[in-house]
Amino acid sequence: MSLKARFFSENFYNDIMFSGHVISANTAAAGNEAFRVGTGRRMSARNKWTPTALNLAAWIKVVCDRVRTANCIVMDRGHNLAGETIRLEVSDDNFTTKTEVFNTVVPTLVFPNNHLDQLPGVKTEEGAWAFKFTPTSGRYWRLFIDAMGAGLKPEIVGLYLGLSYEPDYHLDLPFEDESGESFYNDVMSDTAWVASTRAASRRAGPIGLRLSSKDEYEKARYHIKKLFMEERRLMWIFFNQQEAERAVLARHNRGEYSFNVREGWHFRQSSFSWFEHEPALS
Repeated sequence: MSLKARFFSENFYNDIMFSGHVISANTAAAGNEAFRVGTGRRMSARNKWTPTALNLAAWIKVVCDRVRTANCIVMDRGHNLAGETIRLEVSDDNFTTKTEVFNTVVPTLVFPNNHLDQLPGVKTEEGAWAFKFTPTSGRYWRLFIDAMGAGLKPEIVGLYLGLSYEPDYHLDLPFEDESGESFYNDVMSDTAWVASTRAASRRAGPIGLRLSSKDEYEKARYHIKKLFMEERRLMWIFFNQQEAERAVLARHNRGEYSFNVREGWHFRQSSFSWFEHEPALS
């Protein structure tokens, strides 16, 4: 696998992005319906799917409006599946017959594995889990979770499944994956003593992207320009797929955006900025 970035904005479990999709689960507790995994809200106490029964196998399913291809999955932070066995299944006949896309135990540690395309997937530094798999097509998809043990049942705050995009070239320099912003208010007394509110921070920064061809622009036009910039969908950014633990869930900064042709490069290029969506409270 190369050191290239990967951008992931598409989500079959978001029924606003895909209004023809139907999201369901084997059971769901009151107030924790299946559709909540696709809303992008990251507060686990208020927004999650969880079934009703303890210590039983469970699944959460999406029926797509047509056959769709996926190659990436992310479970956002706040899930309780570390150390548990999960599998992704796909079908064209509502699981009368099915294909197992992968079967794995969700890692409990950030290391030793941090390669996005290697099982058991990657635990990010903030607790999400991500995996890039071989492109697979189907209309019916479900994530299946084995029974977890006495007194336990799965909880999933955010579930992202869809097609991701890998640029042909590395991101432009300067390359930043650790930049950010801090926020607080100061009040200064007449003796120059300063009182501050609680500090908060979020990751943020620029991305420069050069495309290799007209064909690549069609991919970037959909994943980045349409979904991320124009529709302002959430996007998982993997700056380096061999250091996928540093992934961030981002929004596009409001303002101008472009994919233009400039002197010195034959194809389109873009420079845009992003900021972290709902950073974890410290």
